[in-house]
Amino acid sequence: MLNRDLRANDNIQRQLVECLRPHNYFYVRKRGENAPRPGMRMIDAARAGQLVLAYLCGEPTKSKTNSNDIFGDLYEEAFNPHAVTPEVIIAAHECYSVIERRRKEILAWQASVTRNSFEESWLIEGHFHLLFVIGELMRRASIPLSETTIAISLIEKASSILRTFVERNQKVANYRLFRLARSREEILKIIDNSSKPDEANPVQIELFQHLGSA
Repeated sequence: MLNRDLRANDNIQRQLVECLRPHNYFYVRKRGENAPRPGMRMIDAARAGQLVLAYLCGEPTKSKTNSNDIFGDLYEEAFNPHAVTPEVIIAAHECYSVIERRRKEILAWQASVTRNSFEESWLIEGHFHLLFVIGELMRRASIPLSETTIAISLIEKASSILRTFVERNQKVANYRLFRLARSREEILKIIDNSSKPDEANPVQIELFQHLGSA
């Protein structure tokens, strides 16, 4: 029996099923489960764990490279009942859905030589890191991670930060870059620098301050 099946009846897993249902989400805690009524949106437990690790816990590399440990060594972190809420899972899921749609577009353009496909190709490997940056920006602005609309609105700002990270590591293939343990710390340094006052971009600073007070 897999760890996922062993954890399926934990209190936190059962609570997520019940608490997400009123929001029209079906939380799939067991493999092969189907939604009880048509039209419900599906959130898989394993994927939810990955999203929480990146978005809430700030651990994108673990989310990407240690997915097999979601229901093992990383379980207490990914499903901390004192931190994980249905609203946070929904926000992470909805934000990631937007990211994933863009990622699929890029994958479909892989055979193309268009300029855009090369510029954004980092997203194929950096999708969890993008979600991590969004969560980090929200934490620094004291914005609740349950704010789905704000999370989605920060995708472009977060993408700009990751583009800087990729540009500074051009000699490292994206596949390897986003699996390096140091990637998280390097990205945090870029965020530190980007949050410093910039007289050349006062509008952006005011906008971010506004988001923080929303």
